[in-house]
Amino acid sequence: MNIFLAFDSFLSDGWRDVITVAGLVATFLTILAFVLAVYQIRKTQSAAEAATRAEKDALNEVQNQYHRFSANNAHHLVRSVKADVHKQQWDMAALQLSFLADQISSTGWG
Repeated sequence: MNIFLAFDSFLSDGWRDVITVAGLVATFLTILAFVLAVYQIRKTQSAAEAATRAEKDALNEVQNQYHRFSANNAHHLVRSVKADVHKQQWDMAALQLSFLADQISSTGWG
């Protein structure tokens, strides 16, 4: 028994055609919305991956800059120690060596 037989007498053929077309349009729009949702999810995933790569690149750049700064600072301290030893300023040389030791321990070189 067809469930719509009860409504058969209430609806004309024209109205049944309208309801059928409306159902087909709704189905098409649902499928279209699903496809658009999948597309947006993929775009969001791509953007998230790009942001992750950019974050890693920025972190590497900051680490490289810090290492260059630390190396330059250590080089400056070694030059200062050599100059102080040459002038026989032992207290200043010891102080500069202390700074150099702090620099090495803070960068993880030692």
